[in-house]
Amino acid sequence: DARANQVAHAALARGLKAGDVCALALENRPGFFFAWFGLVKLGVVVAPLNTHVSGKPLAHALESTGARAVLAGEECLANFAATEGLPAVPLWLVPDAEKPASAELRALADAGFAAEVASASRQAPPRSLREGITAETPSLLIFTSGTTGLPKAARYSHMRWMSSGDVMVVTLEATPADVFYCCLPLYHGAAATSVTSTALKAGAAIMVRRRFSVREFWNDVRRNGITVLQYIGEICRYLLNLPEDERDREHSLRAMLGAGLSPESWQRWIERFGAVQVFEGWGSTEANTNLLNVDN
Repeated sequence: DARANQVAHAALARGLKAGDVCALALENRPGFFFAWFGLVKLGVVVAPLNTHVSGKPLAHALESTGARAVLAGEECLANFAATEGLPAVPLWLVPDAEKPASAELRALADAGFAAEVASASRQAPPRSLREGITAETPSLLIFTSGTTGLPKAARYSHMRWMSSGDVMVVTLEATPADVFYCCLPLYHGAAATSVTSTALKAGAAIMVRRRFSVREFWNDVRRNGITVLQYIGEICRYLLNLPEDERDREHSLRAMLGAGLSPESWQRWIERFGAVQVFEGWGSTEANTNLLNVDN
């Protein structure tokens, strides 16, 4: 919360205000949350960018959202360097000690922003800055997969984001003792909504991984006491392809929520890894409804 407040004050000093759009180009790391929540404290609409795209899709994302600035992690600067015809949107650097960029790439972004964040107040910005923000006001612009043409940004309101956590806390019977595993990208609706909103609503922890790793999955689960996994069907299939291990049932995982798990994989998962409660759902970021299998 204190780190988010620092981002809020620094962004405010640079002129961002309620209703403006700011894009995020960051991989899964704590800085993503600090940037996201800091901007929302101002009433700024946050547009997370796919960290794997460059060229026309990246330029389109910035143009279509009308972003006034980009909080750009140095791990993503190569995407901007590889893109011609970018709109004139300033890049504000978010340093990344784990994956530092070259000096040439760092020159693309304004490094002064990071210093301003570091020296900013850790106190909450005034609530008056969000005056006029309602539950129905857009909070996020989440890009869909773009199966027809370029990816499109779906509006996601404050109410919808919070209610996704309200629903899943009850469904999962989540408590502060839970640890959620975030291995899906935070720029996508699944991790940004179901995992984050639910964990915050429950007061639970989130273990964040940059990218899903088949090799490290069960090590992460056992080492961190992971209790809840958000999956897509491919994750489960990859894990089922691992050689069987005598520790397959030695884990803390108690529940999974996600989509795309076939009946065959579902059955094999339970038989191999034990009676993990599975909440298979269907929905889409731009839809006004979704379905959830609550009784396996």
